[in-house]
Amino acid sequence: MGVTVLVEIRKYEIEPGRRDEFVDWFETSVLPAMERAGMKILGVFVDVEDPDVFFYLKGFESEAERDRINADFYDGDLWLNTMRDRALEMEKGYEVALVRSTDGSPI
Repeated sequence: MGVTVLVEIRKYEIEPGRRDEFVDWFETSVLPAMERAGMKILGVFVDVEDPDVFFYLKGFESEAERDRINADFYDGDLWLNTMRDRALEMEKGYEVALVRSTDGSPI
């Protein structure tokens, strides 16, 4: 029996031809900032079949932790004044699924 965790599965549709640029920016700028803010990034992925789709997974111990960390980061100066406009320039849209692990899940 594993520990129950919450995972955000975040899927982004990136402007055509800009996924590599987005991934580079995400991995070198956004990811380290998220980790400094206390986020647990479980993985970063590119879609094998669609060259304009990008995924990443964020893990949380509870909904309260998720709410607190996301609010601190996305309402913070770094995101609002530096990163948000850059992200919006490259994103066409995104979806977020919040899932909870089952008792038998390895994570």
